[in-house]
Amino acid sequence: MDLIVASRSNQSHNSQPKKFGVEIRRDEKDFLKALLLPGNIVQVHGPPMVGKSMLVDQVISEIQSELGSTCKVHQYCVDCKNITCFEDILERTLESMGIAPASVLPATIEATLTAIDSVLRSNSSCQHIVIFQKCQALRLSGNERKFLQLVASLAYQNVSGNGKVTVVFTSFVDFLIQGANVKHVYIGMLVDPHDIEALLRHYSQEVEDLSECVLFCKRFLGFPEGIIRIAEEYLLSNSNSPSGQYLEEILNTDLELVHLMFTKRLADVFSWLDEQDLLFVYKCQPISFLRTYSEGMCQCIILLLK
Repeated sequence: MDLIVASRSNQSHNSQPKKFGVEIRRDEKDFLKALLLPGNIVQVHGPPMVGKSMLVDQVISEIQSELGSTCKVHQYCVDCKNITCFEDILERTLESMGIAPASVLPATIEATLTAIDSVLRSNSSCQHIVIFQKCQALRLSGNERKFLQLVASLAYQNVSGNGKVTVVFTSFVDFLIQGANVKHVYIGMLVDPHDIEALLRHYSQEVEDLSECVLFCKRFLGFPEGIIRIAEEYLLSNSNSPSGQYLEEILNTDLELVHLMFTKRLADVFSWLDEQDLLFVYKCQPISFLRTYSEGMCQCIILLLK
């Protein structure tokens, strides 16, 4: 099969990742939305970079739009990325609710819940949703039990009007939590052909036939950022879709493009790998090869080997 000659868009590489504003994962959204009830604890888990946090944000926005002025949704978002100290989680939880951590002493779960209770009751007519994003480091550091105790305590907080609080947490590591009010939503790799095509079309010009590109993305990428980068760099300035064979070649040779696909996670790479993993990478890659690339690209190569 002849290769379709496709070129990268004339625009320069943009290292800033974009938030995709296109409708995908409708089934997962509807499933999650049905679980966001007062008193529920919802774990949203799945592989890294598949859009778990963004999906939660989009669902809550949809709920607010549907409720309109009849019932306001108060969401409190706690960024837990790379946090291993449980006391830091307590502090960030208080900050998300506008409470100065220094005003809550001692820094215990009980004192934190007492302070939170006063905030929730001051807005008792609202639906309260507490969101802990990217919690995997807590489990990997051995703070899982304390964190789940906090989550359960928040879910059992009684707020007059709309009853209990809804708690959602996202992680690429599955937390072992069970209970009548505990729900699990798994977000897997993005492999639905309709979702992939929707992303490709949203971030590129009109291309009549995207079937080969969709199949390639399903087989080799499977996460939104990678699909978006392919669309922006190789479809935006071409009226024809490149063949699957051509796309495989660029994925193997265009390391700058691969670097951009993973740029949001490069800072996390070394927290995923232990000394033995790094030694393995060092022995497998000749020094002359590693010196060819920037530090960022070397980190990207390590990420791909993981």
